[in-house]
Amino acid sequence: MEQNKENREIEIDLGKIFYKMRNKFIYILIITVIAGLGCGLITQFAIKPSYSATTKMYVYSNTDRISTDSSITSVELDASQELINTYIYILKSDTVLEAVIEDLDLDISTSELKKAIDANQAEKTVAFEVTVTTKNPSLSAKIANSIAKVAPAEIVRVVKAGGVEIIDYAKEPKKPSSPNLKKNVALALFIAFVL
Repeated sequence: MEQNKENREIEIDLGKIFYKMRNKFIYILIITVIAGLGCGLITQFAIKPSYSATTKMYVYSNTDRISTDSSITSVELDASQELINTYIYILKSDTVLEAVIEDLDLDISTSELKKAIDANQAEKTVAFEVTVTTKNPSLSAKIANSIAKVAPAEIVRVVKAGGVEIIDYAKEPKKPSSPNLKKNVALALFIAFVL
């Protein structure tokens, strides 16, 4: 009985809130639309877009396998997966990045270039991806492809085990990777409506 009374009180309170909001609905709608338009204009005209280009690489641990028709063993796969983090670490080293800067005749520091690079292992594989994000789509692709050209030899020189093969070279992105206009506007509309 007491529980029904509490539910009824809650319903009455919510009813009053919605009744009061009904009178202010036009203002809520206007504020929501203004926030969405404002966010859309800022995203479209004030934020410079970024472009991401990705190159994909395959890691192998046994160099003998390249010259023979032997199949890959699970031990080799495990060893290759263990090598990926080491390879990514070397790939982001000053030695590799300086070689990329020299290859492309870039006017940036290794620390600036390192910030533009993201490298991750493809889940449950012996492959990894290197993604380069800059404000210029052509530059992103050139840097990613220069890394693909320079890194394998440097990785083998340092580790002296296994190697890297290129699966895919980076293509020049046609669309920006950020900002996401639709996502930003939808988020602005939601937040403005809730507030």
